Amino acid sequence: MILDFAKDPNEYVSRRALLAMPALRPDCVEQFAPLFWERNCYSLELQEYQRIAVLVSLDAIHSSLLPQYLEQAKQDGRRYLLEHAERIKGGLL
Repeated sequence: MILDFAKDPNEYVSRRALLAMPALRPDCVEQFAPLFWERNCYSLELQEYQRIAVLVSLDAIHSSLLPQYLEQAKQDGRRYLLEHAERIKGGLL
């Protein structure tokens, strides 16, 4: 069911599903990361939240993809995304 919620067109529903995925389906987090990172169907603010959810979820499963996404967050440059990336790098999340 969590996979269906991750595909929901409502931004909040899909984001919450991704954040719950590490506990329920950790094997699927990396599969959904690119989809959430590249989604351009939401406002810039909501897209930033989607990207934060990717970082948090990848960190939760100790993904080898995390450094790549942390670098992309740095290149993105949005304030809250950068703050989360720095917290993850510092082991604060």
